[in-house]
Amino acid sequence: MKEQGFGFRVSGFGKNKRASLSWAVYDRFLAFPCGLGVLFVLFILGGSNGGFGAEADAALKPEAGEQALAGQAKAAALEEIAAAFRRRPAVRARLEVSVHDELLGPRRETGELALLRPRFLRRRFLQPTEKIWLFNDNRIYEYAPARRLVRVTDLRNAPRTAGLLHAALFFEPEALAEHFSLTVFKKEGTEAGAPARLRLVLLHRSAAKQGAAEKNSEKRTAEQETEKKKDWADLLPQHRLQARWTAGAALFDELEYQPKAGDRTVERYTEIRDDLSLTAKDFAPLWPAGTVEKVEPVADPPGGETKKAEKQD
Repeated sequence: MKEQGFGFRVSGFGKNKRASLSWAVYDRFLAFPCGLGVLFVLFILGGSNGGFGAEADAALKPEAGEQALAGQAKAAALEEIAAAFRRRPAVRARLEVSVHDELLGPRRETGELALLRPRFLRRRFLQPTEKIWLFNDNRIYEYAPARRLVRVTDLRNAPRTAGLLHAALFFEPEALAEHFSLTVFKKEGTEAGAPARLRLVLLHRSAAKQGAAEKNSEKRTAEQETEKKKDWADLLPQHRLQARWTAGAALFDELEYQPKAGDRTVERYTEIRDDLSLTAKDFAPLWPAGTVEKVEPVADPPGGETKKAEKQD
């Protein structure tokens, strides 16, 4: 199932309508990453399970001047990012989103971001078409002024889905690591006193395992793989997310989202600044009179408890 709405691309998954709504939530979220940017993160487009081949391999290798971090150094780098975000909870920035369409060429949108961790995030696009994407605790609002329409994704009955989205939007590395492999690279400043740069690559764990297995064995069909899934998150469509961060910054300044199949999206943040005047009222879902509200309740996809819950049993 594919749906075009408000300029956001949405891909469904399978024939289960309730599950498809959840994949749609991930898709809309990942097409506009934030916490990993403030993500966005990060991150997911539908399709069959599998690895990314050469593209993923290239992303998982150091770039010029980088070194891969592991063990305590990696954990310290992730905590450094999380701590910087905690110290700067109220942030504004200019954003630019570029979608690299092989057929139609690049598409560019610009706007502004307002963030109040850990519960609120608003993305207002101004060019070429005005629209608003608002995350308000456990609801996502997509507003198209020209159509006088707002679509609401209600996550109140989808705690696992909401939890993973929250972990990505506001960058909670431990929660993300349950379902994604996190590779971290560091590049020291090239000039005296220049801050270091970190690059993170997130790859869904089932995609990473599948990609390694395919090098030594025949590919399994999507149906065979699905039968073996035990964790609901293993059914997530595959994607790769890359984020770049300058030490001390309140946001990731560049995010690159590459689905297993489809268009590459690059999101950049500039003019990042603290704004302690932001309050919850600035993120209230208030729309002009006459706006039609369409609500989509979401349930967690089937598949049992998360790995974290299984460990607690």
